Amino acid sequence: MVKVGVEAEDAKTLGRLDVLRPAAIDAVIGLLSEQSVETLTDITKRDSLKTQILDRFNEMLGEEGPVSRIYFTQYVLQ
Repeated sequence: MVKVGVEAEDAKTLGRLDVLRPAAIDAVIGLLSEQSVETLTDITKRDSLKTQILDRFNEMLGEEGPVSRIYFTQYVLQ
């Protein structure tokens, strides 16, 4: 299970991302599904995953972005 926190300088960005929540969740699931178990369990790869999630969110938001930071608020693999 992975929970993601998002930081943006503009509250409108967070509001728009909330509207896009289903697509954002799907983007995170898609990205994580593309990764190997080794990548997902390697703590040194987490910054790269955050950057990729950030890029996908900003691509979804277009002119209504950007998201400035991604946080993993929960990261549990079974």
